[in-house]
Amino acid sequence: MLSFKSFPRYGRPSGNATRRRMSPNTILQLDFSGKENSEFHSGNYYIAIATLFRSFDLNNPVDDVLIGNKSVTAVYNSSSKTFDFDFSHLAVRKSGVYLIKFDVFKGEYSRDDSCSHIQRYKGVHSIISPEILITSVATRHYSWKASLLYEQDGNKREVGVFPKNN
Repeated sequence: MLSFKSFPRYGRPSGNATRRRMSPNTILQLDFSGKENSEFHSGNYYIAIATLFRSFDLNNPVDDVLIGNKSVTAVYNSSSKTFDFDFSHLAVRKSGVYLIKFDVFKGEYSRDDSCSHIQRYKGVHSIISPEILITSVATRHYSWKASLLYEQDGNKREVGVFPKNN
């Protein structure tokens, strides 16, 4: 099962509280540890991209209200089976309800003889976070609503070629 944990960078997980707070030093963890799936092999390279959306519009990422990047990238940790996202840079111009969409990609290696590098990434999962109510723009505190809005996209979609150092 997929789950989310938010916890201070040097602290313990916050547990299953009905309301969650994220301070600027929070790392959001996308946890695959309970998922029995041969899809996640330790020899493969996985990345996930977290993109902030307004809760009413999942077709377009937020760009007019953000200060800084609208997406955060994390690399799969095969020992803990997690992706850890650092949102400490995040700031918005106005408070409101937001969602984070997590797109998980698997790197596919080239088969040429000269060298082995990732040629492209293929989408394997798409997950929607619980709603995030950003109540204080200046201090960037977030409170989590209890309702979970996970969606797992069964469609395998292919994305373009990424830079091999990404």
